[in-house]
Amino acid sequence: MGGINLPTAEKWLLSLLSLLSLLSQEIGLGVNAGHDLNLGNLSSFCTIPNILEVSIGHALVSDALKLGLTSAVRSYLRALE
Repeated sequence: MGGINLPTAEKWLLSLLSLLSLLSQEIGLGVNAGHDLNLGNLSSFCTIPNILEVSIGHALVSDALKLGLTSAVRSYLRALE
């Protein structure tokens, strides 16, 4: 039995979320994102169109405990470029 191809599954999920974001905008809804966003997935997630806001507070604080606040903030800013 074959396993799930994670890069393919991630691309499929991002495509689905992109479509849902566009459909939401068409009916007048804004789309915000949060919960489970972190340095490992933030860049990919931000390719979804029409995301108004991302909530990275919990992950940022967790990373700041490991990296220091300045390094963590810089890392998140790079991920958002």
